Amino acid sequence: MMNNLRPTDLLARYGGQEFIALLADTSIAGAKLVAERLREAIAEAMIVMSDQSILPPVTVSIGVTEMKPFGTGEMLMTDVRAALDRAKENGCNCLAE
Repeated sequence: MMNNLRPTDLLARYGGQEFIALLADTSIAGAKLVAERLREAIAEAMIVMSDQSILPPVTVSIGVTEMKPFGTGEMLMTDVRAALDRAKENGCNCLAE
């Protein structure tokens, strides 16, 4: 995933199977482009196990939001959690705002 982000972006694990990417100075439209690029890269990645078997393609659900003026980190996390829930409701391998 880091290969699809800028050096100034922050990627961190946020729970067992969840990650969060913080994209400074990025509009919601720009964030959606980055999210789509990440979704495609993950779906196209070939994962080879130690026994040389290849895993089936991985899909992701991605929630996208932006920090609102005077918003807090807690508000941002509430908004992104809601966007992620909408993406999951829409099915696998998609993103939602």
